[in-house]
Amino acid sequence: MRKIGNSAAVLLTVSMLLGSLAACSGGKSNEGNAGKGNAAQTDKGSAANPDGGTVTIKIVQPGSEPTEAKKRWDAVNAKLKADGVGLHVEFQHIGWDAWEQKTNLMLSTNEAFDDLTIMEDLIKTSVYAGRGALQPIDDLLAKYPDLKSKFSDDVWNAIKVNGKIYGIPVINREWANDYELITYRKDLYDKYDIPVPTTFQGFIDAADQIKKAEKDPNMFVVMKPNFLAGALHREYDTYPFNVIDDLIYVDQSGGVKSWLETDEFKKDAEYFRQMYEKGLIHPDILTLPLDQVTKTFTDGEFLFNLGNGFFDYPAIKQKKPELDMDAVRLAPEKQWMRPIVATNANVIPKTSKNPEAVIKFYNWLYSSQDNYDLLVYGIKDDWWKDAGPNKREALRPVGNEVQCSEWTMGYGPLTRIPTNAHPKLFDTLQLSDKAVNAANIGFTFDTTPVSVEYANLLAEIKTSVYPLKMGVADWDDFYPGALKKMKAAGLDKVVAEYKKQFDAWKAQQ
Repeated sequence: MRKIGNSAAVLLTVSMLLGSLAACSGGKSNEGNAGKGNAAQTDKGSAANPDGGTVTIKIVQPGSEPTEAKKRWDAVNAKLKADGVGLHVEFQHIGWDAWEQKTNLMLSTNEAFDDLTIMEDLIKTSVYAGRGALQPIDDLLAKYPDLKSKFSDDVWNAIKVNGKIYGIPVINREWANDYELITYRKDLYDKYDIPVPTTFQGFIDAADQIKKAEKDPNMFVVMKPNFLAGALHREYDTYPFNVIDDLIYVDQSGGVKSWLETDEFKKDAEYFRQMYEKGLIHPDILTLPLDQVTKTFTDGEFLFNLGNGFFDYPAIKQKKPELDMDAVRLAPEKQWMRPIVATNANVIPKTSKNPEAVIKFYNWLYSSQDNYDLLVYGIKDDWWKDAGPNKREALRPVGNEVQCSEWTMGYGPLTRIPTNAHPKLFDTLQLSDKAVNAANIGFTFDTTPVSVEYANLLAEIKTSVYPLKMGVADWDDFYPGALKKMKAAGLDKVVAEYKKQFDAWKAQQ
């Protein structure tokens, strides 16, 4: 395992969940790993390539492929060949507007592919596993101890479903910041001499003032409908609490109830209804593809955003040089809460004919800084220049070019922060001793007993919950019917089953 040094810029994540949660200490230095394959990578008799030939794996990811993708993939495959790994990798990117429909179709029709990037805040691993769509990887991980050691036991245990591991986690940030910060346009607050708000209502009022003053109809508060509202919830007296799938409320004492029937959900809806009526929420928010929702943010046209926006600062600054941003936490005196350990993962569908080859690929990817750099950041001196340990000078993307999405495969110890990053990015990535894990971290809900109801609810949320959550619908007019539909879909049964399983799990801790 890569040794962590105090000066590395992204030790943040190693001292974060990768290491700190289970005191995962270092081992061999990166220099010792670079350019060297371990025995599992190069042996000729593994199940990944039993005949010593080259096995091709297909990785399916959301969004747009990076600019000059073929050139990058060719370089990656040349490196795989030079390292004697016996693998050839292919990528398929599916647009956000078709992602759920297309991947569900691929899984239901048993289309063969090998790796699916999933987002826990969209469709959870447990849901896919409950459908029987995934292969567990415990036995395979046992063959690749170097890969297994990249994450602490606490992390692996936290992502298990019914005692089995189904995915390789993506962990490269402090999630308490991703879910509790509010990012805002500091340059516009300075321009109009607006004090930084200390309440959510203050942010709404400031956004309304700025949009009217700028006379820009395309400026919006940017939030995707499936967002977690920890940043807003911090000002509620009952915080910290966690919300799972817009269905279930879990407080830090272990109390479980229906989220849709809480005063907190109603308060959220009232805030967003106010923003929608003021024109601060995009009028087509419920039908926009995800990349179009976030485009307002990446174009620098946002008023504020719930979450850590410092990641996108270089790209936004390139498009809007005058922009400056900052981020704050409401109710700063309160304890921070980390709602999730890993929000993304790479899983192996049941149709994969080469599951071990996928594990072998990630074993190779995370074994060397060179391997990681090539795939994630692109060809050196074309897309980036080495600026020292865990740092890079970004040469591209420029203009409308697209970079590889690091969140799909990111690994903290190998992450390079760009030299033009926001000066606060480093601090917001580091694990904070102010943060506690949400009470449900480590618990995995087995949806099997309520699989039909759970699937129905996830579908119904989009038409019955999102209109309220995003402020599109009036509470008095819409809520009674929406709740009736959610209950008809099985809300009470799912909440009761969750509580039953959670209470049993908690009693064993």
